[in-house]
Amino acid sequence: MKVLALNCASRTAGFAALDDGRIRGSLVLAEVLTRGDALAERIEGLLSDIGWRVRDVEGIGVTRGPGSFTGVRVGLATAQGLGFALDCPVFGLSTLELMSLSFPFAKWPVCTVLDARRGEVYAGLYDCSSGVPRDLFAEAAYSPKALLERLPRDVIVTGEGRHVLLAAAEGGDDHRLMGVDGVPGAGSVSALGAWVTRRLREGDSPERYPPTPIYLRKPEAERRLEETPGEHERGG
Repeated sequence: MKVLALNCASRTAGFAALDDGRIRGSLVLAEVLTRGDALAERIEGLLSDIGWRVRDVEGIGVTRGPGSFTGVRVGLATAQGLGFALDCPVFGLSTLELMSLSFPFAKWPVCTVLDARRGEVYAGLYDCSSGVPRDLFAEAAYSPKALLERLPRDVIVTGEGRHVLLAAAEGGDDHRLMGVDGVPGAGSVSALGAWVTRRLREGDSPERYPPTPIYLRKPEAERRLEETPGEHERGG
């Protein structure tokens, strides 16, 4: 069962190819991809390197966001285009839930955090003690203070935005936060591929895991437009 996994939502884009859950090849790029054709070329190059043809792919997994607005769109469009061309299922998974897959059977809840800028973080909280993440509250954009108020006392914090939350908690004794590196790299993208393999083996429908975007917050350009009054409003 040959699976392709894509994560373009993070500051480091990455993709991996797995065969029956075993990693055959992966690539992590220290950049946010802005063009689908560039991504398609690199995917084709990776598959060629491991002796696959594009039409060998039987299932695709892709991150839905939150994260880079452009990266999310590029990743989803590429995955959906490949899925349509190959007539194979495409499964979508939240970037935050993807990071929690790296902590199976963790004793403490796992809080995955991305830096949303503007004084906020994107975050989700998961119970991973059974080996399969279970949402403990809805993913959303939070201020660090508001997020800390929702977290249990003992929690694992991981992700690109963990430093924001750890800094907000400094000097307090209400929480024991275990900070763990968690940039979605080759390991987490491969975990996405393994997750897709399980979905295929269990006969899950992509409709349960749609490859549609999760933004949690409006794009910066749209926010600025709403914050700037029009000419008629300024009387100009």
